[in-house]
Amino acid sequence: MANYTHDERLLTFTSSLGKDILLIESVSGAEAISELFHYKVELLAPVQTAIDPKKIIGTKVTIGIQAADSGGQRYINGIVSGFEFTGGDEELNSYCAYVVPGLWLLTLNTDTRVFQDKTVTDVIKAVLSKYNISPAVETSVSYTPMEYCTQYRETDFDFISRLMEQHGVFYFFKHTQNDHTMTLQDTSSKLSACAIQDSYRYAPEENLKEGFYDFVVQKFRSRTSLVTGHHLAWDYSFIRYKTLPDPLADATTSGPLGANNHEEYDYAVSAAAYLKKEASDTKISDLATFIGKIRKEECDASAVIVEGSSNAVPLQTGYSFSLTEYPQNSLNAKYLTTRVEHAVRQLPSYRTRGRAASSPYSNTFTAIPFSTPFRAPFRVKKPAVNGMHTGKVVVPSGEESYMDKYGRVCVQFFWDRLRKPNTTDNTLLRVAQQWAGKGWGTYFWPRVDDEVLVDFIEGDPDQPIVVGSVYNGVNMPKYDPAGQYTLSGILSRSSKNGAAANANELRFEDLKGSEQIYMNAERDYDLHVEHDWHTLVGNEEHRKITANQYEEVDGESHILIKKKKLEENDDEAHLNVKSNQIVQVGADKSEGITGNLKLKIGQDSNIDVGQNLNEKIGMNYSSNVGMNQYSKAGMVYVVDSGQEVHIKGGMNVVIEGGLGVCLSGPGGFVSIDPSGVTIQGMLVKINSGGAALQGSPAQTQDPQAPGSPTAPTAPTFPGDDPYSKASS
Repeated sequence: MANYTHDERLLTFTSSLGKDILLIESVSGAEAISELFHYKVELLAPVQTAIDPKKIIGTKVTIGIQAADSGGQRYINGIVSGFEFTGGDEELNSYCAYVVPGLWLLTLNTDTRVFQDKTVTDVIKAVLSKYNISPAVETSVSYTPMEYCTQYRETDFDFISRLMEQHGVFYFFKHTQNDHTMTLQDTSSKLSACAIQDSYRYAPEENLKEGFYDFVVQKFRSRTSLVTGHHLAWDYSFIRYKTLPDPLADATTSGPLGANNHEEYDYAVSAAAYLKKEASDTKISDLATFIGKIRKEECDASAVIVEGSSNAVPLQTGYSFSLTEYPQNSLNAKYLTTRVEHAVRQLPSYRTRGRAASSPYSNTFTAIPFSTPFRAPFRVKKPAVNGMHTGKVVVPSGEESYMDKYGRVCVQFFWDRLRKPNTTDNTLLRVAQQWAGKGWGTYFWPRVDDEVLVDFIEGDPDQPIVVGSVYNGVNMPKYDPAGQYTLSGILSRSSKNGAAANANELRFEDLKGSEQIYMNAERDYDLHVEHDWHTLVGNEEHRKITANQYEEVDGESHILIKKKKLEENDDEAHLNVKSNQIVQVGADKSEGITGNLKLKIGQDSNIDVGQNLNEKIGMNYSSNVGMNQYSKAGMVYVVDSGQEVHIKGGMNVVIEGGLGVCLSGPGGFVSIDPSGVTIQGMLVKINSGGAALQGSPAQTQDPQAPGSPTAPTAPTFPGDDPYSKASS
């Protein structure tokens, strides 16, 4: 049995299975900047050696290619993504291994998640950490943290590739004997030259010198293409409610072919969405300008492309080389290798045991002038959200609501499995309203645990916006929609710690025959009408006030009642009329006073009774007239006293009758009539003694002054709105 070994051969293969267990026969594959390298490695193993694919799948392997007479090695390190048995003969079995970078593992995982307040390199490192990949970050730009960045239903690889393409970051791999390192870069002018050899002369195949290690470029061509000369990127900031102030890419920027008028215009490049909402116009503009610049440089990188083939083993993507001795001298220049396709077979072969007649290694390559900035093509499109999502409103523990000054609420999407609930590190989203003006509009804000509908502006997962709320199995409506479908309205909830009974409500009942508008104010109800208020009640109005009522009318108050007016006051009633009071009663007026009546008139009292005036006084009647008192009866004037009648004049008492005057007493009378004076008595005495009767003197009593009515308390008005300053 032959003893097979890699020693003193062109190719070596190192794996976890051990030395010389698998013998490398050939390698073919490709590498490119910002792409996953992939190699097909043909392997051999003695027929008596059992190879278990499970022991090599997913493990690291290293391919070595001798690249110099002195023993210099070019390494390709990667992981085995696939392994297959392809046949064999009496001595050797054939296998095939597929080698890719560890970064390839990111293509196997799809996720949906949100990153906040992280730079593009922070996001990349966070994603790669799951795979124990530590990239070498060699970027020059100081990237602005992105306030909101979503990976939406895309593989981890597509996600970070998209971010790198958008921000002008590209990557390539540095290989060593035991590992490979993903290197992040954004400035191609800082890239190094190829190791071992970085300058290659042009030598067509027919002029190729003897010797494998005479590395030359055998074919070379340059292609120049017309590309878009101007890239205009604009964006919009809701904070400033305007598009960004200036075109966000310099129209005069000249590419490899000079300036031209062909323009690519893109709006909503997410520059504003990436930044903090409080960022200045300048910062947003700078970022959008940078995005436009990246897009332009990506096009410029494809304006001049060179392609060729060579036997140069050291040629590697992400490194530069120089071309010499090309017939067209202008092409003898420095280039950046962007893609290489390798093909190499073992020398000497395990099967032929001899040297090949032709070179065992060849490649084809693509490059760009080193002076042209490299930007990776925009291959990965940003995923679009086709439809709305729902999420749950979250707030800090113990709170019922949390918003910033823009009315944005924290929403946790149901697909978000990484961020903790009840924390404000969740997504702050704007809330759509039916009306939103400058200091006016509607304002309904979702609260804790509400399920909200979230739409996405232009389907962009980085621009979510709350457009509504929905009930669910936990948050059920108060009224059963199935049995009370005619009810509609608005029902709030008092906060904090409000129960179901603590709410403001405006409700509409549309059931035929039971139509109703119901309104409940959990505490105060203030109504402010700045001009007229008209109310028409088709039937009755019922009102009950359990405490006090205060009204103030600055003008006149007119009340027209076409039927009865019934009022009942269980306590005192005070009325203070500061000018005239006029009362007109069309029929009878009845008043009953169980206590005293006190009436004081500052000037005249005029009473005009069309018919009878009847008064009944249970006890005394006292009248005190400061000057004259006149009493006139159209016919009969009768004074009837149960005991005595006393008439006294301070000066004169005159009793005059048109036909006669009669003074009558128990003992006689005195009569004066047209016939004369008649005195008749049982005994008539004239100057014969006796005495005049003494009448009771007049005893008048001044009326008690009425009490002054209590002044009413001025009402408070809706104009005294505690929120008026906030709403101005």
